[in-house]
Formats: sequence, C-alpha cells, structure tokens
Amino acid sequence: MNKILQLAILPFSIIILSGSIFSQSTILGTVQSKDAERLAWIDIVVEGMNKGATTNAAGEFTISGLPTGNYNLISRSSDFQNDTIAVVLKDNNPVNVTFI
Repeated sequence: MNKILQLAILPFSIIILSGSIFSQSTILGTVQSKDAERLAWIDIVVEGMNKGATTNAAGEFTISGLPTGNYNLISRSSDFQNDTIAVVLKDNNPVNVTFI
C-alpha cells in the first residue's frame, strides 16, 4: 500500500517541480532622462547573459524568456552614462523597471 501511494504521488511531484524549474518571466521597462523625456535606442543588457533589448521610439523595452532569479540590467548608450538596476524575477511575474 505504501509503495502504491509513493508511485501515485511521484508524477504529481515531478509536474509541480518542473513548473517552477522551467518558469520564465519578463522584464518590461522604460528609459527616460532626468527631465522625464523618454529615450529611444538605448541598449539594455542582462549582465552575464546573451539577452537584452533596445528601447523603441517611446523609450520602452521588453526582455522575455528569463528564468526566475536575480539579474543586473545595464543600460548602455554613447550619449548617456551607463546605469545598472538589480531585478528579482519570480514565478511568471513580469517586472517593470525605469532607468533615469
């Protein structure tokens, strides 16, 4: 009986664990000047990964497909000083950030 119960619980445990192992999230954000002017064509890079985005004409960016965890986002531009923001991604919860 105990062995049957263990075998019945095993598939459910695998499904639950695989959901959190493979969960991914998205970082949404904007880049703006100190005067609140949205800045286009700024590169946003996830430190240590081959992931990133470039802001659109409205100063917005999206980086998706990131596993849960802690990340540093770096804004890079030849016209402005680089900036870094720490981000914590949790199970399928998008995070909004603003670079100023």
